[in-house]
Amino acid sequence: MLPDPKILRGIQAFSGVNTHVNRELPEQALLDVYRATIRPLYRFVSRRVGGDVALAEDLVQDTWMRALDSWPARGVPDEPLAWLVRVARNCLIDHFRRITPQLVDPARLDLENAAFTPDAPDLVSVVSWAINLVIPDPDTKTITTE
Repeated sequence: MLPDPKILRGIQAFSGVNTHVNRELPEQALLDVYRATIRPLYRFVSRRVGGDVALAEDLVQDTWMRALDSWPARGVPDEPLAWLVRVARNCLIDHFRRITPQLVDPARLDLENAAFTPDAPDLVSVVSWAINLVIPDPDTKTITTE
């Protein structure tokens, strides 16, 4: 007597898990899946990388390469877009884990630059505007540099 295919070693499969997969991978069906999923997948990745086109394209390509490695052996999932989005999410996590932040050397900052002086007219006008918002008393005079 064979065990119930939905129960494996005492663990019941979730209802969303593929209990059957189609191992056939005809080229036209694969192209149809690609055409149906590429835009939503690219949109998903692009939003999460801040609009960096090159990075989004690389991550979508990596996602599809993983699909092409996995699908011939396991079959195309019932919901290929959901599978691709999950793999893309994992690719994004892997990418951002590998990136190391670039530290700024304080010695390389040019704090003596004229743009950083407190006498710059733009800076004075912004500070004056902010002080007038905080202290709206008409007896208080605005800051001037003359």
